[in-house]
Amino acid sequence: MEKVKIFSYGSSNEFGELESKVNEWLESNKEIEVISRQVAGSSGTNEQGKSFVNCTIVIFYRILS
Repeated sequence: MEKVKIFSYGSSNEFGELESKVNEWLESNKEIEVISRQVAGSSGTNEQGKSFVNCTIVIFYRILS
């Protein structure tokens, strides 16, 4: 059975934190096989006129027997 894990981060900060979270999750879940992944990004300006950036990583996986 396929499962999904979603990581999302939106901030003016660097995306190193998102990278760390994904890598830590992969390291602590060695019993999985990644089937596919999708990455989406968006940016814009909020109602207060401040810029934002968002990145979402979706990992599709299955647990190895």
